[in-house]
Amino acid sequence: MGMGINVDSVRAVTSRYLSTQQDKGRQSFNKLASGLRIAQASDDASGLGISERMRSQIRSMDVASRNTMDGIHLAKTAEGAMGEASETLGRMRELAVQASNGTLSDSDQDALDAQFQEMAEHLEFLGKSTEFNGKKLLDGSSTGVEVQSGAESGETTSVALTELSTASLGLDGVDISSTAGASDAIDVLDQAIADVSEAGGELGASVNSLGSTHRQLQQSSVQISNAESRIRDVDMAMEVAVLAKQEILAKGNVALLSQGSLKASNAKNLMG
Repeated sequence: MGMGINVDSVRAVTSRYLSTQQDKGRQSFNKLASGLRIAQASDDASGLGISERMRSQIRSMDVASRNTMDGIHLAKTAEGAMGEASETLGRMRELAVQASNGTLSDSDQDALDAQFQEMAEHLEFLGKSTEFNGKKLLDGSSTGVEVQSGAESGETTSVALTELSTASLGLDGVDISSTAGASDAIDVLDQAIADVSEAGGELGASVNSLGSTHRQLQQSSVQISNAESRIRDVDMAMEVAVLAKQEILAKGNVALLSQGSLKASNAKNLMG
């Protein structure tokens, strides 16, 4: 009777261990199949919470990164128009210098003034037509754009916008049809060129600032993604080792159960 009790006791313990190893083996297999250490809250509730917060932050950073690229494209669009305006003003100054020469005839000066006024109209066209995603940039309707360049409230970068028009540049009514008018126009154009150059420089600075922010956001997103992966994703090498261990233990327990059954059978035969 004692032998039977001992055999049954060993069998029960072995069966319990076998069931435990098989459960652990299934868990390891599921982790390897999904690639996740935490697939549900029961796997690691606190780890899942941290992982979800990190994922939310990563997604927000990725959106902010896209925002900065939109801001860069907007600033470059305005900067390009300012560059075109600067070239136009430079050509207008050349005409003014040429028209200041007293050796010119009236018809010569009228011809130079006609070119001058055409270029002034081109400046007006640049100011009214430059836009990004339907938003007018240089018509004076906006003094700037706030780009949401971070994942948190208040993390913005300003892109300053300047009105581009003959009125804002002091060129309204300016003509070079006379020597005196052409001479006066030179000083006005010098100031206009300086103003446009300054506005273009501010836009260039905004492009550089947004570019730096974009790179920082990308780097931060990568680092947080790596940290989140270490929390949520399975360590494949470690989990393979765990699975192999469970399989070995399970095989050992199966062997013990077989031995226990054999001993019990032999005992019964002897007692019978």
